[in-house]
Amino acid sequence: MNKLFSIFTILLLFMTISSCGMSSESESSENTENIQNNTIEAQDEEETKGAHVKFSFKYTKQTGPGSNQFAIWIEDEMGNYIETVYATKFTAKGGWKIRDASIPTWVEKAKDILNKKEEVDLITSATPKPGDVSYIWDCTDKSGEPVEPGVYKFFFEASLRGYDRVVYSGDIEIGGDKQIAEVSEEFFGKDIAERSMIQDVKVEYLH
Repeated sequence: MNKLFSIFTILLLFMTISSCGMSSESESSENTENIQNNTIEAQDEEETKGAHVKFSFKYTKQTGPGSNQFAIWIEDEMGNYIETVYATKFTAKGGWKIRDASIPTWVEKAKDILNKKEEVDLITSATPKPGDVSYIWDCTDKSGEPVEPGVYKFFFEASLRGYDRVVYSGDIEIGGDKQIAEVSEEFFGKDIAERSMIQDVKVEYLH
């Protein structure tokens, strides 16, 4: 009887220790997730302080060569390049040398920075996950200096597949009232199957 009682006691003690360990691990994982979420929220708040232009859209990943490449950039009213808000990594990191159909308008506009690794690193990252996507322009130029108040042109070019692409564009006034810009779209190419890659483009000036 004493032997059975000892075995039962040992088993009960082992189960208690295991349960505590699992609870601690679960709490640790939850705490880590909360810290990560708080960090992301803090970064978002930091990005949106002060005057900025927000580009938002729905992205659907496509298949086929040359697809899923896009860039967003700003020009002044005279067509002078001001700043790239975002460009997909493949093209910005050298893909433009391999595929001349990869967001060619942006490549031509941003050619002065394409061989400057540090500058490219600042405006590029991997293609985002499908879903709602947004990028922020902080109303500064390529030197990091705030732009003068006035009207600026924005462009959002996307390579859909092969040589098919779309360009969204419009004007936005910096320094004025909060506003939602009128966005026009122009498709290049004959295949309309990939036109769902970028949808519901919205551009707004906030401060």
